[in-house]
Amino acid sequence: MSLWWYAYLVSWLLSSMDSTLYSDPQDFHDKYPIFTRFFFRVAFSINISCTHAYRLHFNRFSGPIPSEIADARGLRTLSLSENALTGRIPAALGTLPKLNKLLLGSNRLEGRIPWELTNLAPTLADLVLSDNPDLQPDTPAARERRRCQLPNCRISL
Repeated sequence: MSLWWYAYLVSWLLSSMDSTLYSDPQDFHDKYPIFTRFFFRVAFSINISCTHAYRLHFNRFSGPIPSEIADARGLRTLSLSENALTGRIPAALGTLPKLNKLLLGSNRLEGRIPWELTNLAPTLADLVLSDNPDLQPDTPAARERRRCQLPNCRISL
């Protein structure tokens, strides 16, 4: 397929969605194996102010989480679980004022969990970071402090 076809497909996908950017688990990757990496980068590089949810779990996406995600100011759900994402969790995620669910479990993320995520205390209800073997765990004292700063949040580390 040519690059033009990919661009057309992305624009069609985005125009056919209301406020959720969603891809069908497994089936999407199986039908378009080359397209998934391209889609992942394009999805986050386009600033879609009306997008409330990115549900892109189970798609075999790889590479780092793009920092452009912080431009989606109305984002309420970010579900990137069960992919092959690498690198650090962007601290910029802590600047998303409406983020309610941050699901990044079962990837290959590494480094420390950014303290900036505690800025999400007023809205964050679910934080899933489990099954990231290279993610450095908090010390017991830091874990307790994080739980105190996110009192209404269900945390899975």
